[in-house]
Amino acid sequence: MMGADDHRADVEHEAMRAALATLTDGALTATDLEILLNSFQANLERDGREGRLARIGAWISRDRDDRETAFALAAAVAMADDRVDVAENRALDWVREYYGLSDRQVRGVLDADG
Repeated sequence: MMGADDHRADVEHEAMRAALATLTDGALTATDLEILLNSFQANLERDGREGRLARIGAWISRDRDDRETAFALAAAVAMADDRVDVAENRALDWVREYYGLSDRQVRGVLDADG
């Protein structure tokens, strides 16, 4: 999501670091988090945006909670800089599609996040 608009805002980077720290229960060091973020960037460059979302979607498609959490985190990163541009909206649509989320589920996730 950070690269969806071809602009890596520091606030989006920090939102992603915070999300990773939360998902790993704080088990990773700051260096580990940067290594992960760098590997995510390399995977994005290799697979492309849509290809990356499709691969991740295939991995988590069986678990509804994982899909909803992934969408919520993607939306949080997209909104971290207080704006969601057209490319980020398109990426969120891809997340919804590849992760098999209904419009109702998406509204529920967004409403829960405030």
